[in-house]
Amino acid sequence: MKILLIFLVAVVCLAGFACNKESHKTVFKGKYMAKSCWPVIQILEPLDEKFKEPKWYDVISDSSYNYCVGVGEVPEKYRDGKPFYFTIKSITRDPPSLAYCIPTKYIIGIATYSDTSFTK
Repeated sequence: MKILLIFLVAVVCLAGFACNKESHKTVFKGKYMAKSCWPVIQILEPLDEKFKEPKWYDVISDSSYNYCVGVGEVPEKYRDGKPFYFTIKSITRDPPSLAYCIPTKYIIGIATYSDTSFTK
């Protein structure tokens, strides 16, 4: 009986930790930059070093930017260049290159979008 009680307490603690971990996902602040091989956003906060290099080159503005990532799709309301908030569900490194554009080093899948920070 004592072993069963210890097992149940361990399961409840681990389940609580998993739920708690999920609710504290990093919220990023970013802005839409342009359409390249795919839509590109620049991460403004927090600045994660893995997204810093190499710089993404925008051929239209003839400028280079750090912290840029490709995304599968950006809703129309966030394509105005104003900052928005998001959480990441997946990251792909070194996506395939296409002959007609300059790719970003990473493509991210975005889980959620928001006009304001949705931290609790």
